[in-house]
Amino acid sequence: MVSKHESSSMEVNIDPTIANPNPWSSTRFVPISFNHSLSVKLDSKNFLIWKQWIVFAIQGYGLQKFVHSDNEVPVQFLTREYTRAKAKQFKTQLQHAKKGGSTIDEYLA
Repeated sequence: MVSKHESSSMEVNIDPTIANPNPWSSTRFVPISFNHSLSVKLDSKNFLIWKQWIVFAIQGYGLQKFVHSDNEVPVQFLTREYTRAKAKQFKTQLQHAKKGGSTIDEYLA
C-alpha cells in the first residue's frame, strides 16, 4: 500500500524581545531561524513519527524552555490574571489533597 505524503515546511522565527525581554542585559541574543521540509503531513496514523521529528528539532536548537510549561514564567510577564489562576489552582489542589485517608481539613484539625 502506498500512501500519499504532502510536503510541508516549518519555519520558526524567534522574536528576540520574547527570548530576552531585557534589552539592556549584557548577553547578546541571536535570533534563531530554521527551515526544514517535513515530507510527512500530520495525520492520525503518523503522529508518533511527526512528533519525534518535531521534538528532535526543538531539542536540537535548544528551544525546550519556550515549549515546556514546567518552566517558571519570568516575573515581568506575570499578570494579575495569571497569579489569580495560579492561586485558584493551588487552593483547589489543597482542597483535594489527602494525607492517608483524611482530607487536609481533617488532618490539620
